[in-house]
Amino acid sequence: MTITLELSPDEEARLREKAASHGQNVSDYLKSMAERDAADAEQDAFVAAQHRAMIEAPVFVPGSEVIEKAVREAGGDYTPLGRGIREMLSRTPEQVREARAPSGYRPPAPARSRQAKPFST
Repeated sequence: MTITLELSPDEEARLREKAASHGQNVSDYLKSMAERDAADAEQDAFVAAQHRAMIEAPVFVPGSEVIEKAVREAGGDYTPLGRGIREMLSRTPEQVREARAPSGYRPPAPARSRQAKPFST
């Protein structure tokens, strides 16, 4: 592909300087910029597709066989893992969407460190 650009003398000089600072001529420099931009666009499309897949992932129905089997395999409701699996898989679709929505993210509150009481005599 051949591309023609209309640049002012100042823009052309800055472009030549920029290309030289990267050890390239103007043509190679512009080509590398176009390739990098195309790769970024592919990455952006991949990330967007992954995000859509995460948002649209199926939600399990509370009490379903899938949940019961996962809890049993984790040792039942008597183990922390089993309780955690039940809790995670028993969320409503609204709770899942809220948890997955980046705008709804709230970082956890910082842990309070216990201050030692001053020693008094």
